[in-house]
Amino acid sequence: MMTIDPTHQQVTLQFLEFYYELAIFELTATYGKGAFITFEHVAAVFDIAAETSEKFPDLLYPCASAIRAYGLDGIHVRKFLQTLEPTLLSTLSFTPTGPYVAPPPPPSPTATSTTTTATATTSVANIKAASDCCGYKITETGVCLPTWSAADERMFLVQYAELVPYHYKDDLAVFIYELLNSWSIRGSGGEVKMVREGLQGLIKFTDMNMAKRVIFNQHDEERRLRVERQTKEKEKRLEQERQKKEEEERLEQERQKKEEEERLEQERQRKKEEEERLEQERQRKEEEHLEQERQKKEEERLNQERLKKEEEQERLREAERVQKEKEEINRVQKEKELDHIRVEQELDCIRKEKELRAKEVQEKVLAREQMIEDKMQELLSTTRATDARKQQVQELKERLTAELRSQFQKDDIEVLLFGSFATGLCHQSSDADFSVIDRSRSISSITALAKALRGLGYTNVEAIPGARVPIATFEDPVNRIQCDISLNQRHGVYNSKLIDTYRRIDPRFMPLWFAIRHLAKKGYIISGRQRLLTSYALVMMMIVFLQAQAKSVLPNLQEPGKTKPGPSIDGSKYSFDDNWAKLANAGSTNDSSSAALLKEFCRFFGNKFEYKTHEINPRLAKIKKTRDVTVAKPCDRNKLKEAPICIMDPFIIDRNLAGNIPEYHVRKIKMIFRDASLALANGDINRLFS
Repeated sequence: MMTIDPTHQQVTLQFLEFYYELAIFELTATYGKGAFITFEHVAAVFDIAAETSEKFPDLLYPCASAIRAYGLDGIHVRKFLQTLEPTLLSTLSFTPTGPYVAPPPPPSPTATSTTTTATATTSVANIKAASDCCGYKITETGVCLPTWSAADERMFLVQYAELVPYHYKDDLAVFIYELLNSWSIRGSGGEVKMVREGLQGLIKFTDMNMAKRVIFNQHDEERRLRVERQTKEKEKRLEQERQKKEEEERLEQERQKKEEEERLEQERQRKKEEEERLEQERQRKEEEHLEQERQKKEEERLNQERLKKEEEQERLREAERVQKEKEEINRVQKEKELDHIRVEQELDCIRKEKELRAKEVQEKVLAREQMIEDKMQELLSTTRATDARKQQVQELKERLTAELRSQFQKDDIEVLLFGSFATGLCHQSSDADFSVIDRSRSISSITALAKALRGLGYTNVEAIPGARVPIATFEDPVNRIQCDISLNQRHGVYNSKLIDTYRRIDPRFMPLWFAIRHLAKKGYIISGRQRLLTSYALVMMMIVFLQAQAKSVLPNLQEPGKTKPGPSIDGSKYSFDDNWAKLANAGSTNDSSSAALLKEFCRFFGNKFEYKTHEINPRLAKIKKTRDVTVAKPCDRNKLKEAPICIMDPFIIDRNLAGNIPEYHVRKIKMIFRDASLALANGDINRLFS
């Protein structure tokens, strides 16, 4: 909350009190005497004052900071009203005119009003039955407007002229005029004039106009004196009642204190007697216990003496039997020792032979895994995009942003990069994927975007408006980069950021991905346009596989309770933990090499994974039976069960990334991974990586 300079605090609060009383006067004139307004109405009144203060810096009494600091435009307005001692309203006597009624909700405030004003509506359920009330009253939920007469209204203006400091009046006239203007209400009426340059206010509240009201007739003076006398009498009566109540409370407290002391004394005496009784009972039980212990010890002594005699006799018999058995055992033991030495020698020969064979097998396995690892690293280094290529794509993104902003004359247009160049999984020949974020919707369609690209000099431009996500393809003539571009599609941007975060956590991710993608390309099972696996679906398979290991290699970045808040697009929440640095050791418990993980990946998806009954779910980091995973749309869940392969989107919970793949292609996918698993196990490495 903001703070206020103490030297101006009293003046500002007095000014706001006069402003509030004038607002009550105008609301009474608008909604009728005896109406009821909620604290939300009052908060809106102060909020409009704060906006007026910020709107006109030439005011003598700016009060926006005080209103914000005291919370008068919000929840603290009730506390302010309860501590308020009205100056103008308290000098009048009111005559009830009938039961209180609720005014209609105030007109909608201007576009600059805060949300506090927008909610200031009156519910009939909040209206207090106050037919027996008169004057100005604060209830639990709001304020009852005064039920005064026409003479009271005149007296109010006279009191305003006399009691309000002259240097407040012009600013108050401006504030009340802005209040009526913001709510589009007439109030008590009156002409408007220019108070100062650029400031308009109600004439009747200005200092010049109020000076004319200072002189009032004798009848009004007598009325004011009568009000003062009644006020003093009321204060005296209330003070007497307060003193009487305090005396009664003091006597009652003394009586209660005396009764409490007597009760405590009785309780103390009772506890003392109870302690004495318990002490006697304890002594009696202790004596009984000692007697029982003495008898028990005597019985134990007699039993020990008897047992000692029996044990001595048994010991003699046992010693004789043991001596005979010992002689027999020694004879048998010598024979067994000879047999054992002979068996140990034979087993030692067998064990050494097995260890030698196991060592040879292990060396072959390690050598084979090292060959696979070398091939994977070689594939990574020779096929991944160079830093220069990545820099060219980044420069193209920045160039597109500048050119499209200039073409459509909109500075809010932004070109975002997604896909392989955003995830870091790009090849030297990978296409660059862009999404144009047009917040002002100045680009009408993908066709209009394609037309603009042609005009900017890009070649081979082709719009594909009928695709599931409409795109335009083109080529950058500078660096010969093939590109796909879409319009206002953020899904791919967040997907790419998620994959990029997973990639950075573990160094085994990159060589494993390039090897798996190479096998998929070689087996013709990856192609987004031929009803096969997309690169996006394949990388989700790999991520979930690494998460589902007994000792996981990757954590779940979407684990509930650990994600960072993210945006929602079309009902899907894009939230995950993108702090990969703190998760860098998440897979340290799994010491498998990239080659071992590749062999296990091919073995799992070639032999173990049940494609028809299980689904790959990156949002849950699990491979589960399809019926075990809850989704938002039951009808889509039936479709997921019918699909021959199910790879769930990490954010859109009812979207199957492989829903268009037919069953015969799924059989091919399984066959390719099974063949790769056999080739890796048999050491046929050159054929796989050729």
